[in-house]
Amino acid sequence: MATAGKPIRVLLVDDNALFLRMIRSLLVSYADIEVIGEATDGEEALKHAVVLQPAIVLMDVHLRKTMDGIAATRLIIERCPDVVVLGLSWDTREYVVSTMRQVGAFDVLPKDVAATPAIYEAIHRAVSAKRRSDEGEPGCGRR
Repeated sequence: MATAGKPIRVLLVDDNALFLRMIRSLLVSYADIEVIGEATDGEEALKHAVVLQPAIVLMDVHLRKTMDGIAATRLIIERCPDVVVLGLSWDTREYVVSTMRQVGAFDVLPKDVAATPAIYEAIHRAVSAKRRSDEGEPGCGRR
């Protein structure tokens, strides 16, 4: 599903090390997904997004350290408008989802769904939608 044989570059952001390992181990089993980095807080996520230039960021909405996932998403989209952010949260009440979408996230998935092969399908849906809307590759600084 990745364009021209290039894998989809994914940055994982979550403050739970066990959850990060679980998502990474699931995603690396797909040949067209490349996990290029991990971050455990919003500031680190922003730095990694700018430097590593992922196509998609899987962002924990409720990061506990210096910057939450909502603020990090807003800044990543401002600095890297071609990056697709897909939020992950145990809390998927409407206001959480709508707030993430308002700051630029494509969608928010429940974390129990994210820990299944459904995350693979969600990544492809989000990246495909971005490609259709921009007619280019998602990522930071690729316009």
